[in-house]
Amino acid sequence: MCAIGALYRLSRKTAKDLWFWANKMVELELQTPPSDLMSSSTIAAVQCKLLLSLFAVFSGDVTEHALTQWGYWTTEYRLRRAILALKRSNTESLSWESWCLRETSKRLLYGIFIMSSLMTVAYDITPSFSVTQDIDLEMPDEERLWEATSAQQWEELIKSRNTPSLITVRDAMTHLIFAKEDSTSRTDVMSWTAFATTVIMHAVNVHMWNIMQFTQSFTTFAIGEQNNSDLRACLVVQIEAALARCYTLLTADRSEREHTSDDSEGPLIFNCLALLRSAYVRVATGAGNFNRMVLLWNDPDQVTSSIQSYIASPQERDPFLTAAVDKAYGGLLTPIKAGHLLVRKTAALSWSVEHAIAAWDCALFVIKWIHTMEMQQRELPPNDEEMKNITNFSELLAEVDSEYNGKGSLAAEVTRVWASFFDDTWVWGITPRMGHVLRLMSAAFAEEWRLKFINGNEDGPISR
Repeated sequence: MCAIGALYRLSRKTAKDLWFWANKMVELELQTPPSDLMSSSTIAAVQCKLLLSLFAVFSGDVTEHALTQWGYWTTEYRLRRAILALKRSNTESLSWESWCLRETSKRLLYGIFIMSSLMTVAYDITPSFSVTQDIDLEMPDEERLWEATSAQQWEELIKSRNTPSLITVRDAMTHLIFAKEDSTSRTDVMSWTAFATTVIMHAVNVHMWNIMQFTQSFTTFAIGEQNNSDLRACLVVQIEAALARCYTLLTADRSEREHTSDDSEGPLIFNCLALLRSAYVRVATGAGNFNRMVLLWNDPDQVTSSIQSYIASPQERDPFLTAAVDKAYGGLLTPIKAGHLLVRKTAALSWSVEHAIAAWDCALFVIKWIHTMEMQQRELPPNDEEMKNITNFSELLAEVDSEYNGKGSLAAEVTRVWASFFDDTWVWGITPRMGHVLRLMSAAFAEEWRLKFINGNEDGPISR
């Protein structure tokens, strides 16, 4: 915790030193297999290791080391989940001490799952956990129980509440995205805590990654173009409905634009909205997805080659992608509406790393889409909905005092502005690397636009 705290004080050398020594100590603690995985001392050691892994995965300096150790977490997760599954019981039948150990173990598993989800978005790594088996795990209990400071307070809270339905994260996700429920999964979604909603939104993100893989595989090998089109159309309808239900849940009390990091109930729903934007992007990202492992590379030629390959890859245009761009638009709108100069200096210190990672996801998708629109604007002009998206981004540039006047690449300028939110003031080492890659992309977009329109594009509907 001190190492992460030092990061937030921008004391990066101190943070790395603290991480190094803490990592040494926890490795010594865990080098002998514990006799009881559910003991408080073992859980505390694994909690410490989880924080150290989060530091390593997103610090930028020891990320590769952390990724090579990921097998530990898949094993740890499945062992602990299996033990919890064997000991399922009603909260009312447990003592405060037993409940604390069980709830701590559950929340440790949620933390591991969330870290895996964020790694998938940041680096495009295959999710380590499935949404069919691995999240067959009880939902977190009420926050007021978790925050109880004594056995007496906890017992009073238990007595005063109605007996809740015992459902799993998988049940809750199924209920949310498929609108299905049975006798074991009936639940009022509005009663979910913000933390439970966060876990479910990460599960939705993983589910959408799987949908994207399924779609690519089956449409690639579909027999006949009509079968391909029918399958895609069916999936798009279901995905749109599922994500719309997620959006309704997150904006039930107030609109997306009214949620901020300073919400009185905490920033978790604000973070969930960023995750939902990423979920839209997940299913809209095709086979030409950018190689995000460039965040680990130090060879400029490899990075440049990956950028060129991404720019050259085909980009589809259809109503679903247009709608996804509209949702991803919030990834740039949110920091600008909050005050772009202030956010550049302070967001890293007050916003969750989930925002940076979701913004990275949205940026890569949006800028490629805008660039494709610009390159095709003569041969295939934008339709009304596409033009609405283009106009939205153009108008946002005016709010950050951009000097862009419609001449040259719009994609390049949007990319440059987006990059400034990553590499101005930063805490997690992964974010300036993201900013650096985006700035290289901005230059590449500008150059390709210049080569395409050597004499300008005076009559162009997007850029001149």
